[in-house]
Amino acid sequence: MEATELRLNNLLMYEDSIVPIIGMENINEEILVKIDSETAIDSRKLKPIALTAEWFSKLGFKEAYRS
Repeated sequence: MEATELRLNNLLMYEDSIVPIIGMENINEEILVKIDSETAIDSRKLKPIALTAEWFSKLGFKEAYRS
């Protein structure tokens, strides 16, 4: 992902796991994303999570209208 798309506490996919962004560092023009206290990975290895009805439900949204 592009660094401009990343925000603290976002959830993203990394190697088939859902991980939170807990920090970011710019080292030699590369953005490293901290996903836990010991692990920082290249931001380009992260993938967005597809927003499905299941995710909206998990996040507290309610279905109000369906066409």
